[in-house]
Amino acid sequence: MNGWRPHQVAVALTSLAVGLGAMSGMRAGPLSATDQRSDGELPPADVRPVSQRTVDAASLGLGGPAKVTGTPESTSRPPVSRGATPWLPDGGVEATMTGGNTIGADVRETAPRSDGFLHIDTPRLVKRLKDLGVNTYVYGIWDSPTDWDDLRLEFLPAADRAHIDVWVYLVPPTECSDSADRLRAGRCSRPFKLDFIAWAREISALSSRYQNLSAWAIDDFSIPGNAALFTPEYVQTFTQLAKQTNPDLGFYLTTYFSAASNPAFLDKYAPYLDGIIYPFLDDPNWNNHRASTADDRIRDLLALTKPRALGLVFMAYANRYLAAMLPPTAGYVDEALSLAEPMVRSGDLDGIIAYGTPLDGDGQHDLRRGGMWGDGRLSLHLPAWSPTHAGEAAVATQVVSVDPDAPRYELSFWETDGQDGGPAPYHAKQVLLDGQVIWERDATDQLPGVWVNGHDWQGRIDVTDILRGKTSAELTVRLLEKNGVSYFPVDVAFDHFQSLGFEIANPDFEQSGGWKVSGVANLNAVIHLYHEDESSRIFETVRRHFRPE
Repeated sequence: MNGWRPHQVAVALTSLAVGLGAMSGMRAGPLSATDQRSDGELPPADVRPVSQRTVDAASLGLGGPAKVTGTPESTSRPPVSRGATPWLPDGGVEATMTGGNTIGADVRETAPRSDGFLHIDTPRLVKRLKDLGVNTYVYGIWDSPTDWDDLRLEFLPAADRAHIDVWVYLVPPTECSDSADRLRAGRCSRPFKLDFIAWAREISALSSRYQNLSAWAIDDFSIPGNAALFTPEYVQTFTQLAKQTNPDLGFYLTTYFSAASNPAFLDKYAPYLDGIIYPFLDDPNWNNHRASTADDRIRDLLALTKPRALGLVFMAYANRYLAAMLPPTAGYVDEALSLAEPMVRSGDLDGIIAYGTPLDGDGQHDLRRGGMWGDGRLSLHLPAWSPTHAGEAAVATQVVSVDPDAPRYELSFWETDGQDGGPAPYHAKQVLLDGQVIWERDATDQLPGVWVNGHDWQGRIDVTDILRGKTSAELTVRLLEKNGVSYFPVDVAFDHFQSLGFEIANPDFEQSGGWKVSGVANLNAVIHLYHEDESSRIFETVRRHFRPE
């Protein structure tokens, strides 16, 4: 048990009998480790001890006649340099992973094998990981029924030779779409699905033969709907089973800030965990564009995890988060990693995961050219799951220079939002000059995604009476909450401001300056700039942090 965090030793010794009972065949509900995969294309999972197996690789569509018999061939990889915690590399984890609905983060072969599936392209994935400079890859088993066999028969040995550690990543009930009906079957961690006792047995057995399989984790552990399965007794059973096979195999769960900062949640599961994976979302504001709060949120969690002997891994989004209105940019990723890295070097963090780093080329990152003109726009938005209060606003302002001798003054702009009807009044779009509202429209009062020049038939706005005799004025664009909401996401865009008689800086939002943007709580104001090569920018940003020259 060398290298365990202190609480793990006591838990294992006092609960050995429970773990031995698990080894004799305990199961979670009706699921069985011998279930066939729902697609019917692959043979049933072989749950015998690996030393007793004979696996015909060709029958699995692996492209060759070679057979894997008994214990897989050992590799020439030298011992991993590790510190006091055996599942962590010296210097901490520097990892990436694919994930739910990420774009360009998965690397698969371009043509199906004989089983009809697109398998992991192991040579290309390993090459991209080495280019990126990671020391760990978080391998998700979710997208395809072939993921487990691709891991144990191809990727894990190749990663071992490339000196890359692997964490196996599984999904909970809320992400397992399982059905005998092919039309209804979807993603799930196959072949063992929600039988985490079987997963613990198989992953720990595999890790005993491949030193680079150093940890495993379960996604979205704290989301409602998963607690019924993940009782403390069940978690204790499968984690102890894994530790009894390989005490040096780490176990983490992924949980968002609300649960990770809840002492009751941590106390409930801490005795059975090695650490928490924390997905950073500018908590509690649910966005991927403001990274400046990462340092504070990490320190908030460390104050809770350290006394409980729990490790903490910081997950920075390098790809889209579905509830956020804007995907991350290279600048965001750079700031998030820069804030976390000192705490990895100090040993406070177990490491960093750059979630969804684009590995599969440009043109796939979900960074839409959201402007009407050019590559930029002003985004005033409220993410999903974000409550507001009346009077709160997302705001962009600037002081404009007014020509006092101009015969008249006018303002023109274009705006749109993605809201398709709904209740009103809640989200009010407004433009003001010197505090006076010169234009207003409810977010539900137009066709979604259609750019309009003011109101549908309005066009330019005569502001002569407001600006006559002045040399400057304050121009304000805002999204104002007329009434508070509990769930009413919206993304309002403004672009292409034009004026007569006064000058507006950065009127087309083609650069980051010119405007002062501010928000309140979950309401955000952002100058959103599109880059066609954003995927490469993010990849290079992560590479620069993980593999500095």
